[in-house]
Amino acid sequence: MNSPVFLPLAFLVKPFASFTSAFGPNGISNPVSGPSTGGGSTCISGDITLSINTPGIKLRYEAPQDQMAVTESFVELFQVDSIFGADVTEGGPSVISGDYGIFVKLCLPSDPEVFSYSYVDVASAAGYATLSYDQLGVGNSDHPDPIQAVQATAQVAVTHALVGLLRNAELGGYRFDKVVGVGHSAGSTLTQGITTQFPQDFNAVILSGSSTSAASVPLTMAAFNLINANTDPAPQFQHLPAGFLTQQSAAGIQFAFYRQPNFDENAFRQQVAHKQANTLGVLLTLGGIC
Repeated sequence: MNSPVFLPLAFLVKPFASFTSAFGPNGISNPVSGPSTGGGSTCISGDITLSINTPGIKLRYEAPQDQMAVTESFVELFQVDSIFGADVTEGGPSVISGDYGIFVKLCLPSDPEVFSYSYVDVASAAGYATLSYDQLGVGNSDHPDPIQAVQATAQVAVTHALVGLLRNAELGGYRFDKVVGVGHSAGSTLTQGITTQFPQDFNAVILSGSSTSAASVPLTMAAFNLINANTDPAPQFQHLPAGFLTQQSAAGIQFAFYRQPNFDENAFRQQVAHKQANTLGVLLTLGGIC
């Protein structure tokens, strides 16, 4: 799946003995079927529409229109004794409501002998189905207002809705009675938000890239040198309005996530080539969901 600045959630769902021909596009529009990256799973991907109605925050912040404004926002946010975040989030409560298209990929085991650098195929080899998806505002999912709509509570609401579809046999024609939430980095924070707000959703959770300390966040964000995504030459960003941000350089991605020589350079190049966008709407509201 496409990876934003912060990696998204995925789900592990109950073990499967084998792939079955009953697997179909139930609940998924514009479905595309095929093997997973490594060939160990059979997958169906496409769009679903989720109706979201969740509390948000009326952020007192306008999307930065140029690079100086983007950079200054992070200077203000992360300087010593900053009150920027508190000021911006004093706008009072709001409601994030709408029908949003979310891109999903549901994979079932088909060949447990296949090995690849794919989390999907590793799960498949252990007999698990997986659902991965592009977060709201990321990849092939809808990109609503990056400040007032793409907030952390909206991401939690999307995940909660997806779990409901899985448990009610509304995706792929299967009813899943056990669902495990898997999160990395900010995805771990979102997973914890689910366990706090909807404790019945997950039977278990797996958190990685997670810490009780946020001490490294300012340095990481500085290393990213975030820019308005529509100023990046990558074609997938050209249609995005100001306020969707992405990392400017490969060096920033390496600084934040990779320590030489302890990483696969091909994996690094893949992340750089497929980088995605995130928003200050998420960053400014992430701490309030747990």
